[in-house]
Amino acid sequence: RVDPDPPALPEGISVVVPTRNGRTLVARLLPGVLADLPEASEVIVVDNGSNDGTAEFLASEYPRVRVEVRREPLSFAAAVNRGIRAARYSHVCLLNKGMRRQETGKAVWWPREQERHTRDFPLRCLPPFEGEDGSYVLYGSGGCSMYSAAKLAQIGGFDEILAPAYVEDLDLGWRGWQRNWPTVYTGPARVTHFHRSTTSRYFEPEMLQSFVEYNFLRFLARRITNPKVFARLWRDALDRLNLLAAEQPWFTGWALATLGFAWKATRLLQPAPRNGFGEESILALDSGDV
Repeated sequence: RVDPDPPALPEGISVVVPTRNGRTLVARLLPGVLADLPEASEVIVVDNGSNDGTAEFLASEYPRVRVEVRREPLSFAAAVNRGIRAARYSHVCLLNKGMRRQETGKAVWWPREQERHTRDFPLRCLPPFEGEDGSYVLYGSGGCSMYSAAKLAQIGGFDEILAPAYVEDLDLGWRGWQRNWPTVYTGPARVTHFHRSTTSRYFEPEMLQSFVEYNFLRFLARRITNPKVFARLWRDALDRLNLLAAEQPWFTGWALATLGFAWKATRLLQPAPRNGFGEESILALDSGDV
C-alpha cells in the first residue's frame, strides 16, 4: 500500500521490533533500548504468532511498550509493516532481536574491478575506512536501520512478496535509490544483532539459504528495469546458481530448486519509477566504482 501524501508526524523515533516466541530475547533487548531513546519516542513490538507469553510479559513488565499481536505468524516484511503503520513519530528504527554477529553496516555491490568467484554472492558487507561516516551504501540492514516514516509511507513499506524472509532490506534500499533517496552509512552507530536466532529455530540452514536465493531472483525481476543491467545481473545470478547446483548433492539441492523457479520470477517485472537515479549509477555509486 503506497500513501502518496502521508500525514506529517511529530519529531521522534518509533522503534519497531518483530518477534516470534522471542520473550527471552525481547527481555534482553528492551532495557538498553529504552535507556537510549529520547523522550519523544516509542517502542512497538510486533508479536508475530508467539505462544510463549511474550505479549503478557510485555504488558506486565513493560507497559510503556506498544504491542501489535498477530495470532498467526507473518513473513518478516509483513510483520515489520504492521509496526511501521502503527508508528506515531517522524522516524522509524528497525531492530531485530534476532545469534550475535559482527556486521559493519557498509553493504555494497561487489566492485567490478575486484576479483569475485562465480559462486560468490554479488553483495557483501565491507569494513569501513577509519573515520568513515555518511558514505553511500546500497541499503540498511533490516536488523538495525533508521528510516524517514514519511518516505516509508510513500514507498509502500517492505515488499511482502519477499517471503518468508531475507532480501527485503536490499529491495527497500534499492527502491529508495530509484527515488533519489540514498542510504548512508552511519559510522558512530553501534548495534548488537543476534542474527537468525528466530528463523534458525524454524528452518534448516539449507532452507534459509533458499529463501535468500529465491528472493534475490524476485528482487532482480521486480526492480531492475534497465534491459542491459537486468541481462547482466540475471545472467550472473543464473551462472552462480548453476555452479552451486553442480556442486551440491541432489538431496540438498536448493540451488537446483531455485533455478527451477527462475523462469517464473520474470513474471514479476514492473515499470521503473520516475525521476530517479539510473540503475548503472546506483550500482556504480554503491560498489565504489564511482
